[in-house]
Amino acid sequence: MEPIVVWHRLMGLRSARVQPGQHMREGFAALGTLLREGVSVVLAVDGPAGPARRVKAGCVELAQLAAVPIIPVGYASRPSLQCTWRWDRSLFVLPFDEIQVCYGAPIRVETLDDPSAILKQIGTALDELECQAQSLLAPLP
Repeated sequence: MEPIVVWHRLMGLRSARVQPGQHMREGFAALGTLLREGVSVVLAVDGPAGPARRVKAGCVELAQLAAVPIIPVGYASRPSLQCTWRWDRSLFVLPFDEIQVCYGAPIRVETLDDPSAILKQIGTALDELECQAQSLLAPLP
């Protein structure tokens, strides 16, 4: 995550990091504050320890805490380097790669909503958006 934080600083963007462990609630509170101030935040919804592509409840809790919707985002890159040796199969975008980003409809989260149903809805939306992003990439020559 450090390269992303550095990039944010260079771009004049604000950032807060949520890391597993004892300071997680503090980081979560910082993200909630940013959201209530109207700042967008980005989360890897499968968490820092995986398993990959399984949406965790933290994004729903954060959306409920800040009373904001979740906007699912799917992306694809070509050519790209995917780390098949890591649990999360991280995608590294290289200079001059073509990138396609697709945004889904906002998912509103109410305090009384069933978190497991919301998690499934988010996961489905992310899968569909990733497929859509891949289909929009120009074919390689």
